[in-house]
Amino acid sequence: MRDRMGAVAVQLSRAYAQPIAESALRAQTTIDRLRSKLGDIVFREHPEASTKENASAYYPRGGRE
Repeated sequence: MRDRMGAVAVQLSRAYAQPIAESALRAQTTIDRLRSKLGDIVFREHPEASTKENASAYYPRGGRE
């Protein structure tokens, strides 16, 4: 969803005035913040797991989304 919002922002900036594209970028930033908070929770709930194991919850393909 995060990457999709970036693509939507690009499409909107080509078709409409800049403020609407900025709304899509703000949505993308909000998704980033949510993902960060959820990541913090995963690491707190599973301190015994390695960073790689915990990160795989959000980056199942080794960070290549």
